[in-house]
Amino acid sequence: MKKIFLSIALLSSMMFTACEDMLDVEQKATSSTANFYKTDADAESALTAMYATYIGEIGATEGIWNAYIMGLNYSADDVFAAGGNIDDHADFRRLNEFRYDPSYAPISTLYNHIYKAIYSANLIIHYFGETADTPVKKQAVAEAKVMRAWAHMLAAQVYYQPPLIDHLITDEKPVNAESQKAIFDWCVKECEEALSDLPERKGKNDQEGAWVVTQGFARFVAGKSALFAGDNAKVISVMKPLVESQNYDLVPGERFRDLFHVEGDGCEEKIFEFNYVTNTAAAGGTDSWRGGNNRGRWMVANVLNWRGDDIENDTYEYHERLARKLYPERGCYSDLVETISNRYTLISEEESKDISELLSLENIYGKIKNEHDYFKFECAENNSKLFLSMTVIPARWEDGRLTQYLLVSQNIGEKHKMADLANTDMLTELYNKRYFDTIMNMRVQRGKAFALIFMDLDFFKPVNDTYGHPAGDEVLCNVGKRIINSIRTADYAFRIGGDEFACIIDGNADEKNCLEGIERLQRVICNPYNIHGRKIKIGVSCGYALYPSDADTVESLLKIADSRMYAEKEKHHADRR
Repeated sequence: MKKIFLSIALLSSMMFTACEDMLDVEQKATSSTANFYKTDADAESALTAMYATYIGEIGATEGIWNAYIMGLNYSADDVFAAGGNIDDHADFRRLNEFRYDPSYAPISTLYNHIYKAIYSANLIIHYFGETADTPVKKQAVAEAKVMRAWAHMLAAQVYYQPPLIDHLITDEKPVNAESQKAIFDWCVKECEEALSDLPERKGKNDQEGAWVVTQGFARFVAGKSALFAGDNAKVISVMKPLVESQNYDLVPGERFRDLFHVEGDGCEEKIFEFNYVTNTAAAGGTDSWRGGNNRGRWMVANVLNWRGDDIENDTYEYHERLARKLYPERGCYSDLVETISNRYTLISEEESKDISELLSLENIYGKIKNEHDYFKFECAENNSKLFLSMTVIPARWEDGRLTQYLLVSQNIGEKHKMADLANTDMLTELYNKRYFDTIMNMRVQRGKAFALIFMDLDFFKPVNDTYGHPAGDEVLCNVGKRIINSIRTADYAFRIGGDEFACIIDGNADEKNCLEGIERLQRVICNPYNIHGRKIKIGVSCGYALYPSDADTVESLLKIADSRMYAEKEKHHADRR
């Protein structure tokens, strides 16, 4: 037994010695933290790996559903409702009916994927952040920071107050952020710090500029994060250069489908996109699950088709998560159309048409004759900064007849920001003469009653002569504020020029109501103004014209209102003498 034991011991000793020798041999074609994060080429390789991680994690598919799309899109009230296939997709139904917990696969999967992606960005920031001594390395760190901020923004949207992981974690256990707002504020800061080291997109046709992090994407993430944080001033400051740049634009209506297909890869409307092929049709094969050359997930189109208006029964149902409802939530379709028509003004090429005419069933049946047809128009909420693009899309057909369609509203405020500035008086922030002419023509074309009120300040010239033009400008600004506070949100207020103002009062205006409105305006405008400790008093003369009882043309209405205003001005000056 002793000999046998010794033989085994010797064999064991030899085996461990051999293993140690093997471990001492340097392995070839491998990288480690000690020899990798050094050069520009390493930075580019690490950046490629980070993008791949984001695509593979956040863009990953579990079966036929994508956690990112389900968590951020399908949970919206206007996406998933009911329909013939509702029982075929239990995951979607569970999400729609709020029957989920942390163990629910789409919720937990998205959470894990987001933080895996954040880890890949933290690797670059950790190893290159302090030693970024070349433009390539600095850009890699900047791109990683923006991608990390974007992932945190998504996490805060879905999970409210998740951990903020701003460094490479080893053994520590992450804790939740102090607040959701703290995450959004941090995202803004990260993106702003990265701007100087990021390239800008090279124009609308620069496809590659939509596939990587640019200054435009950094501004988008910062602006959206600031919006979620409730910091409107920051939204404007970071987004304005993006809006004013010539690198992006909305695609025309006939190319809208391209946004969801391979034809639209890197197009002018794309700020950032995951660019990868998930269907074999795009590669020359067939893939019926993803609808031919549809670049989006197969489930997207199908779920979207499960909501629509019931045309046959002339009713609708609408849901919105925003605090401010765009439309009434439910009711008769005719009531919906009337509400939209009263609240919004057309700003598209079809502005001569009434919204009610565009949304009439006769017009819809006339324009939508097959599943590929749709039409869209743009409108603005009266006297507000809300601009919408409304698109009518067919959703369901029965026996060759359209029975449901989608009325999709898209906020296009950024597109019209510059146009809005062109329509605004810079001093008072009321609408200007240019926009006054536009609204007058549109109101007459619509054929609905309204009242026009002209106002010219009395005894304003002595204010400029006595106290100076800066004091006069302050008076004009205060006049504008008092006018706005004296009319309804559905009405319009304008500075025509100098000390001349105008209002367009919408609705069934008659002479009695109009005169009461004028009296109210005169009362508030004539109250003294405290300008730098000085008490300044002015007067105002008003004239009015009613459409259509006084006149039915713009020229005649202007002439009547102007004549009545100057008649009152002559009376005021006579009384003063």
